[in-house]
Amino acid sequence: MRITDKVLMNTYLGDLNGNLQKMLKYDEQLSSGKAFRRPSDDPFRVSRSIDLNSSINRNEQYSRNINEAKTWLNTTDEALGQVGESIQKLRGIVSAAANSQNSKDELLAYKSQALQIIDGMADIGNGNFNGKYIFAGLDTTNPPIKCDNTTGMITAGGNDGDVNIEISPLVKIKINITGTQVFNKDFTDSMQRIVGYLSEEGHEKELSGELENLDKAGNNVLNLRAEVGAKVNRMEFAEKKNGEETFNMTEIMSKNEDIDYAEKYMEFKVAEAVYQGSLMVGAKILQPSLLDFLR
Repeated sequence: MRITDKVLMNTYLGDLNGNLQKMLKYDEQLSSGKAFRRPSDDPFRVSRSIDLNSSINRNEQYSRNINEAKTWLNTTDEALGQVGESIQKLRGIVSAAANSQNSKDELLAYKSQALQIIDGMADIGNGNFNGKYIFAGLDTTNPPIKCDNTTGMITAGGNDGDVNIEISPLVKIKINITGTQVFNKDFTDSMQRIVGYLSEEGHEKELSGELENLDKAGNNVLNLRAEVGAKVNRMEFAEKKNGEETFNMTEIMSKNEDIDYAEKYMEFKVAEAVYQGSLMVGAKILQPSLLDFLR
C-alpha cells in the first residue's frame, strides 16, 4: 500500500483527535467528580448506579413509612394511656359512691362527673393522626366513637379493618388498634349501667360489682398498650436496619460513581502530555505543514 501525504495526515489527525477526546474525558471527570456523565461512558457502571439509586429511593420510602408508623403507634399509645387514666378516675367515683349511702344530690354529682369522664373517653377515642382517625379501622375519615352524654352509652363504629404499612420488601405490619378493641361491649355496657345506678338511690351493691368490670377494662387497655409498645420497638429496629442498608448502598454507589481525584489527575496529565507530544511529533514528521495541507 502506497503511503501518501494525505493518508499520513488523516492517520495523524485521527490519532490526535483520539488523544484530545481522552484528555477531555478526564477533564470532565475531574470537573464533575463522577466517573461517567452519560450511559455510553461506561454502560455497566451506569446500569449498576441505576439499580442502586432505585434501591436507595425505595429504602427512603420505607424510612418514611417507618416514621409514619412510629408516630401513629406513639399517638395510639398516648390515647390508650389517657383512656386508662380515665378508667381509673371513673373507678374512683364508682368506689366512692359504692362505699357509702349517698343522698340524691350526691349521686347526681357523681353521675355528672362520670358522664364527663365517659364523654372525655369518647373524645380520646376520636383522636386522629395526620387527619386519620386512629381507632376507626380502615374507615379513617369518619369519627368512630359516639357517646350519648345523658346515658353514658358509648358506641364504637368504624370497622375492624387492619391498617397495614410496608416497612421493607414484602414486610407489612398492622399499626392500628380498633375502637371495638378499646371500647368492647362489656366495657361500654358497664359504663351505661354505672350511669343508671348513679341516677337513683340504693344501688351501692350494684356499683361495687361494676368495679371488677372497670378493672377488666383497665387491664385490657394495658394489654393493648403492651402490644403497641412491642410494635414501636420493632419500628425502631426496622429504622436502624433501614438506615444501615441505605448507608451501605450509598457507599457502594459512591465507589461506583465517584472518581479518585489523585489517580484521575495523573491520568489527565499523562493524556495531556501525550496530546502535546502528538502535536510536536506531527510538526516534525509532516513536511507539508498542517496549515499547508488544509489549504
